[in-house]
Amino acid sequence: MSAGSRRAAGAPPGAARGEADPGPEAAGPPRRGEAAGAPGPGPRRGLRSFARAEGGIAAVEFALVLPLMLGLYLGSTELSQYIGNVRKVTLAARTMADLVSRESGDVSQTALGAIFKAARAVLSPFDASTATFTIKAVGVYDATGRAKICSSAQSSGAAGTIVTPAASTTLPAVPGAYMAAGARYVLVEITMPYKPVISAQVANWTMTEQVPWPVRNGRIANSANPEIILPNGTALGTPCTAAF
Repeated sequence: MSAGSRRAAGAPPGAARGEADPGPEAAGPPRRGEAAGAPGPGPRRGLRSFARAEGGIAAVEFALVLPLMLGLYLGSTELSQYIGNVRKVTLAARTMADLVSRESGDVSQTALGAIFKAARAVLSPFDASTATFTIKAVGVYDATGRAKICSSAQSSGAAGTIVTPAASTTLPAVPGAYMAAGARYVLVEITMPYKPVISAQVANWTMTEQVPWPVRNGRIANSANPEIILPNGTALGTPCTAAF
């Protein structure tokens, strides 16, 4: 191999033809979006790549939908629990009304205690100790619906003690079936606060059920129609008076 060939083999391209090596200074101006001497594609190209990226879209969508899904789930659970509690209160009130209306007239303290106990059992699995059970014997005195409570009994709390509530001068509107002088019926009332499953923010919900019920047995006192006479404490109660 000649000396000229050896120089050509070790020289950069173009050296054999007498061309000078341009060096790094001849690389040309920086491309658009690149700073002079800065490596890589530049920040703008990185931002454009980030904007076009689709990785993690499912995670973002799930994070947006999750609160709505949780709200629907928890709300439906709370609503179904509340509806179940209301249904139990209604069943307990109707049970009390039917049982007391079958008494022979003068209801004993023992019989009344058994009726309240049956109503508590119907409320299960809800906490019956938070409910107030009231039974009222009502007498109607004319066709306009003028009526009054002749006797009443109430039970509440975990012990279920039976008491005679304070006399009330107000009554719900008399049902049309009892709008007659001398009519007698039983009015049962249950009030119970709702205990929420999830949030205590709805703890002020109170369920109230009032059930008027005809006297199925009872005894005749001062009217042509039979009536139920509830006890006054441990003593026998008094029937409705002949006049209002």
